[in-house]
Amino acid sequence: MDELLKKAAIVRGSVLQLDCIQAETFLKWRRAVIKSVRRIQAVVRGNFGRSIAKKLKLKRRAYLKYLKDTRLRSIDLSRVVVSDYLRQGMR
Repeated sequence: MDELLKKAAIVRGSVLQLDCIQAETFLKWRRAVIKSVRRIQAVVRGNFGRSIAKKLKLKRRAYLKYLKDTRLRSIDLSRVVVSDYLRQGMR
């Protein structure tokens, strides 16, 4: 009877060890999955942030170009208008 109890304790202990090994293996796998998900999230967030920054940069360039074109058009228009006023004043 004592031998059976000892064997049962050994078997029970080995089953517990097996459960611990399985749990450790699962946790290692789970950590690896979480790590890869975080990497992908970082890449996606980085791409999203860069695309927003790029859009803002292009928008600013377009606005600055618009301002420059407006200034040039106003200079050209003022030259025409001033020359017209001068012609009218000379008549």
